[in-house]
Amino acid sequence: MPINYLYIDDDETSSVAHYISAIESHSGGELKITHVRVSSMSSIKNQFIEGAFDGFIIDQKLDASNDEGETVDFYGTALAQNLRTEMIVADVPPSPIVLLSNEEPFVKYYDADESSHNLFDYTVKKKDIRNKSIAKNMCLTLIALVEAYKTVIDLPSNGTTEDTFAILKPVLGWTEQEAEYVDTRFKSELLDTRKDVHTFVAILFSSFIRSAGTLVTEEMLATKLGIDISSSSDWNALKDLFEEYKYKGLFSELKDRWWFSDIEDWWYDNNEDGRVLQALTCNERVSVIKNATTFEHLSSLIGSYENQSLNFWVNCIVTGKPLDPYDALRANDSKLKNWEAPIYLDLVAVLSRQASKVGYKVHPEDQAKIKLLTARLNPDVK
Repeated sequence: MPINYLYIDDDETSSVAHYISAIESHSGGELKITHVRVSSMSSIKNQFIEGAFDGFIIDQKLDASNDEGETVDFYGTALAQNLRTEMIVADVPPSPIVLLSNEEPFVKYYDADESSHNLFDYTVKKKDIRNKSIAKNMCLTLIALVEAYKTVIDLPSNGTTEDTFAILKPVLGWTEQEAEYVDTRFKSELLDTRKDVHTFVAILFSSFIRSAGTLVTEEMLATKLGIDISSSSDWNALKDLFEEYKYKGLFSELKDRWWFSDIEDWWYDNNEDGRVLQALTCNERVSVIKNATTFEHLSSLIGSYENQSLNFWVNCIVTGKPLDPYDALRANDSKLKNWEAPIYLDLVAVLSRQASKVGYKVHPEDQAKIKLLTARLNPDVK
């Protein structure tokens, strides 16, 4: 059976049908979205329960009259808050709630990365659904959220820290070796929030899956290995070699990610000199990889500044540019959990205000570093 979402929007069904179609078209029949117009909160709750729906999609603006000429005096956020309360008292089963709206300030405020807001699991602007890649990602995320909720609901509510590996294995799909390298604070946080399904999923999604550190995306992996993907025809072959190191837990369908501890173990097993990966330049890393494999068509990343370190290790959150942390600026993000790696900014992204335009500011402790980097790297900023 497909996963079913109840979509509450004050627009007529004919007006939102193209949004629904754009999202469902990427599901292969695994997702169904049913639109209803506004009604009382109790009526929406009853429709959800009687229809055996798996999740909610809610618009922020709900002030237009429905087919019976009725109006309501609440916004989508108020409805979401009411539903979360109903879930706490067990009148509604724990379920994902997604904000789909053109009210941009609300979409931005309740972005999924802001887990402290504790209302929505995921937010999307309606107009962005016209972008096929965003529509596809929303489709996959809607499915993944329901699967995550169901998995967490089935976790045992008791068990000690000695049982951590077994308890969280359905969530993280990890091996015992991978579990050893996961920050104990993150594991404890998940264990402590098992009974609060929404908070558990929010922590997992925003501060582990979408965070840098324990897991790495393809872009991050290439940077840490010193490889330029665009000029390396053997890159896909190398990824195939690392297939067993892929993250296979909840939300793994959204984007390929790898357990970096596994990659480092492979490195130590295949680097005869025992040299630390991060201490080497990109050229040196690629040379080791070529010697350890049959992949000759791998090219090293190159720098873009004068006097730049080629020990690339991180990526700019705005531009994706690979950088040595020595040449990067930390972003000021008070919401980072203790187990999350810092977020970095490229100097040009800061000087050109590209970073500030999308909401990133330099960490106060790195403010003085801007002048030092500008003098040493001599960036071309117009």
